[in-house]
Amino acid sequence: MRSLLYIQLIPFPTHYLVLVVTDTDFRYALISVKIVPDSMYQSLVMEDIGWLDVERICGRGREARTQNAAREPGFGSPGVESSKLVPQIGCKRDVG
Repeated sequence: MRSLLYIQLIPFPTHYLVLVVTDTDFRYALISVKIVPDSMYQSLVMEDIGWLDVERICGRGREARTQNAAREPGFGSPGVESSKLVPQIGCKRDVG
């Protein structure tokens, strides 16, 4: 089973953080969308996607990267990168 949660980024109204929830883990992506003009409802079309490697971004160490390398490539694989620049995000780090 797979569920999706789209979180609009306030300073960037055409960009969303996507949380993909599966039976085994979470995956994260940044997407950009285009609003379809002249539609009855506000329809959006995804223009670009960039999968986030949260372990690498937050610097959780070599162990987390080794576990990710053991995953089979497929849906949400962090190795699949966008052709466009993905904005940087901040990580809360534990101190101590």
